[in-house]
Amino acid sequence: PWHAVNSEARLAWRDGWLNYYKAPLAEVIEDLRRYYPGRILLLNDELGARRVSGSFPSNDPHAVLNALQAVLGFEQHTVLGRMIVVR
Repeated sequence: PWHAVNSEARLAWRDGWLNYYKAPLAEVIEDLRRYYPGRILLLNDELGARRVSGSFPSNDPHAVLNALQAVLGFEQHTVLGRMIVVR
């Protein structure tokens, strides 16, 4: 279900959304780690500094990474089904 954008964006996580405006990718990945049962490794500092904006569902870290990958063009690999490597 889609929700109107809450002016209190920082409270949106309660509704299952992560909202960013020009946030470094490293910060987004840091947040996604809280929702992913395995590990997410960011192996590229330059990539981590790239800025992203958008609203993403916190309950699906894979979908968020796939969406970001489409925009930023990074590589991601799932290792042993428990770890996602982004570079």
